[in-house]
Amino acid sequence: MAVAAFVKTPLFTPAARAAFLRIFVVIFLLTTLTAVLICFIVPPSYCSTARVKVEMALAPNSSVTNEIALITSDAVLQTVIKNLDLVGSWTHRYGRQISTTETLALLRRSIATIRITGTKFFEVSAYDINPQQAAAIANEIAKSYQNLRNQGGIGIVELMDRATPASRPCRPNKAKWIVIGAVVGTVFGGLVGLAAAWLAGGVHGWRLDPRVGS
Repeated sequence: MAVAAFVKTPLFTPAARAAFLRIFVVIFLLTTLTAVLICFIVPPSYCSTARVKVEMALAPNSSVTNEIALITSDAVLQTVIKNLDLVGSWTHRYGRQISTTETLALLRRSIATIRITGTKFFEVSAYDINPQQAAAIANEIAKSYQNLRNQGGIGIVELMDRATPASRPCRPNKAKWIVIGAVVGTVFGGLVGLAAAWLAGGVHGWRLDPRVGS
């Protein structure tokens, strides 16, 4: 007497395999090429970093949060804008009149300040499409902060390392974007490809065959 049993069948039918490969390759290439395109369309950005030493023990009510807030304060950044003539420089760059308020907002978005954990050092980084200007901005912020903090003759802030122009851009990270594009293309292409394969002819693995067994 015949007894039904499960038998292994090909994972893809020929039609399903063709549909899967077609969809997977198209999506993989589109996402990877899009990532590559982004890397070449986005203007390169250079980063320069200045380092200052802050003797917080000499300043009343000093804390890491307060010092970072002071470094990025309007008082410091307005001085930077004036000394480097960023309004005029960025007006020329963007081809339209840039107000002081807009310049301040642009400047604040292009800088980053951190404290090196466990030390008295703070790093001021500036990002710009011009490596020389990135270095100039970082140095001017450090200098303006130092002058503001050392008012009264107390040497609370000391400039330790001046920023220098970077030789290569830090953004966009081309390798990172291409890897992300490839991974997204692989995952998304695989999922959509499986759906297309199922619609085209089915995805199989095991089936019940009543003719097998005895």
